[in-house]
Amino acid sequence: FYHELVSFEQSENGVKAKLRNRETDKESVIHCDYVIAADGAKSKIREQLGIKTEGRGTIGGYYMNIYFEADLREFIQGDAFGFSMVLHPEVLGALIPVDNVKKWIYHVAYDPLKGEGLEDFTIERCKQIIQIAIGSTNVESKILSVLPWKAAESTAVKFQGNRTFLVGDSAHIMPPTGGFGSNTGIQDAHNLAWKLAAVIKGKAKPKLLETYHEERQSVAKLTTAYASSLLFRAANREEGSLNNMDGLAVTVGYQYGSEAIIDDSVTPHRMDSIELNGRPGTRAPHLWGTYEGKKVSTL
Repeated sequence: FYHELVSFEQSENGVKAKLRNRETDKESVIHCDYVIAADGAKSKIREQLGIKTEGRGTIGGYYMNIYFEADLREFIQGDAFGFSMVLHPEVLGALIPVDNVKKWIYHVAYDPLKGEGLEDFTIERCKQIIQIAIGSTNVESKILSVLPWKAAESTAVKFQGNRTFLVGDSAHIMPPTGGFGSNTGIQDAHNLAWKLAAVIKGKAKPKLLETYHEERQSVAKLTTAYASSLLFRAANREEGSLNNMDGLAVTVGYQYGSEAIIDDSVTPHRMDSIELNGRPGTRAPHLWGTYEGKKVSTL
């Protein structure tokens, strides 16, 4: 933690990276086999690699990111969650837990065309927004930061640059509609982690790593487009609508296709289907089994 990547150089044998300690400002050099670029939507690593992005870019939807501390146990009552939409007309937005204990983020919509800006979101107004969103004037909160952001859609044209791999927001960004951002990033990491482990341990050839882009880029591209279509639908806009899809199908209905997967099926896989039957490249279906004497699901 508290380290910043200043620069890096790739070669056939590995990667040399210069790091800066953000507490002491001291720089150091490390050598590694690979780099995983999880440095966010404005990825400097992606920029240094010269990897371009494609997609609609900014698509409308302006939000204020309110990061705060509050004791919400009375309202959560032990039901941890990852994403909660708030449809109150005065504070339309979403509550997202950071630790599901006391740190939270509230994304609230605002309209710059009506003259609203960051300066209008004072500490007191942010506290009022949180109280309205939670539904109680008894909520005491501490505002940690307030930042504006815009909904956008883009996907990197390549997820790999030699020994460097883009994951999460550095590889794709999408509007929050549908709550697909975290899912897609976790899927990236899951797909890449076992492949890196296999190559580093000598159980697979480096060519296996090329399948990361082949398998993940098309899925991410579809997911970002679908998230945008939900935003358009909410705003009664028709462009880019994917009405033949649903969120569950987008989340679990995809199929990977690469040289690492042997699929002898003659019929194409339907991306709008959630019928899982064990076809290579798709998610494993649910089946009951036993493990250490206990009944468990294959999932």
